[in-house]
Amino acid sequence: MTEATFQQAEVAEWAEAMAAQATRARAIAEPLRATQLCERPQPKSWSVAHCFDHLATTLAAYRPFFERGLEAAEAKGKSGSGYRPGWFGRWFVRMAGEGARKLPAPKMFLPEEDASPGALERFIGELESFRALLSRADAVDLNATKFRSPASGLLKFRIGEGIDLMVAHNARHLGQAERARAVILDEPEPIEEESSS
Repeated sequence: MTEATFQQAEVAEWAEAMAAQATRARAIAEPLRATQLCERPQPKSWSVAHCFDHLATTLAAYRPFFERGLEAAEAKGKSGSGYRPGWFGRWFVRMAGEGARKLPAPKMFLPEEDASPGALERFIGELESFRALLSRADAVDLNATKFRSPASGLLKFRIGEGIDLMVAHNARHLGQAERARAVILDEPEPIEEESSS
């Protein structure tokens, strides 16, 4: 993907974070055989492939709603002036990120029971598709327009909050994938496994 130049610092940071997340995902998977990617570290926990599948499914579900939000923001014709999340958006992003308490994933975002090794490439593809929209986000006001969550019409996020949410959520489950890999490979001092959330 050709690197874009961003005017809003936060958008540039999100783009960089997403590129780093793609690299991180490949590094997680690199030492694992196909069977190990699909191996559950504990009977009820997610495999590395489950983590990638969940992230791909979530990005794919959010993207069309996010695009509609971008279209509405573009129609307003307001240029970017920085990211100012509301209290709810800030809280929700924090709850979705690394280190937050465990939450059950909505049914529509659950990974396939038999998630395959191909989930890695699916995640990378969805991540790149979402990241490609950041040039459009950079040209609009990140705070003036909301879009609804695919999980519920009651959940609405500003453009910037939506991007921030995807970056934080990716980081959370990439961390989970790293912990699963540590158990599968019996790496020294693995961090405690996070449940399927």
